Amino acid sequence: MAWIDNPHSEPPPTHFVGLGVIFVQARLTAGAMASVTALYFLGSIWIDQPFGFWEVWRIPNDVLGGIAGTWYLLVWGLAVTLLFSVIAIVQGIPRLLPPGTAVGLGLWDSVNAGFFEELRFRWLFLLSAPPGLALLNLITFGLVEWLYTVVLVPLADTVTLGILAPQLTGSEWLVGAAIVSVNGGFRASHNDQRGLAGIFRLVNSWFIGMLLFYLLFNYGLWAAITVHILYDIVVFTTAALMSVFRHPLYGMVGSW
Repeated sequence: MAWIDNPHSEPPPTHFVGLGVIFVQARLTAGAMASVTALYFLGSIWIDQPFGFWEVWRIPNDVLGGIAGTWYLLVWGLAVTLLFSVIAIVQGIPRLLPPGTAVGLGLWDSVNAGFFEELRFRWLFLLSAPPGLALLNLITFGLVEWLYTVVLVPLADTVTLGILAPQLTGSEWLVGAAIVSVNGGFRASHNDQRGLAGIFRLVNSWFIGMLLFYLLFNYGLWAAITVHILYDIVVFTTAALMSVFRHPLYGMVGSW
């Protein structure tokens, strides 16, 4: 929902946004499901799949434990959003929607994005990555495996302080490579800004994605979904409430 803080865009019809969010997310997930299923079973012809098709759903779920174990992520989201909101206020960037409307749409978008994005990145794309990586490794005569095992995976393991070491540095290189590869896609999908803000968003989304993988493997997929939703709710709600201190754009009447 970049339109909340983009002063160069027109405020969207709220009913269209509400319906459009779930339509787009569901369509993307359904498309991923179809393509991943085909790729997964075709890939089984030339590699031993490191993940069972339903394996992530069999990880024991501890939603409350996952929230308690990653509470700092929610505090981080609150602090960063407050900082960027203050910057927007100081710079005089107008708001595009009344705060009450932004809160409602933010809650709706948080639930849809948290649910559907986790299905795609923490399940479907995780399944499709190993066959693709294995094929690329074959074509490049082992270069892909070297790149991940010597450079990318050790780097990811170091900057994440080893929280995913069992998965990243295990005996099967495709597991760690798949996690790093998929998380790169997760990071790229969350960059809709340029400049320093865009760089920060890339780095921030990469670390959050790795933390969501940690939740997946240690607390289950539903824990990752729940924390993702809560994080987005904190961010959207904080931004919407702080927009009370920003002037409305296009002559909107009323603060809510």
